[in-house]
Amino acid sequence: MVVDTSGLFDAVLTPRYDKHSLIGVSADLGSETHRVFGMWTGCVTDDDGATYELDNFQGFAEVARQRW
Repeated sequence: MVVDTSGLFDAVLTPRYDKHSLIGVSADLGSETHRVFGMWTGCVTDDDGATYELDNFQGFAEVARQRW
């Protein structure tokens, strides 16, 4: 679940595929990325205040950690 503290985005990503990348240079150096593709369900509000429902809207979310 992803919730924006300002209330503009409140949705759940149902994952279909996790594209995982891991580069381990040493115990202290490296990179790890998860790019998860799937379907979003929830709602998003634009700057004008209009709210749009997301019903199985295709998209992705990503988290990346690097230490160089």
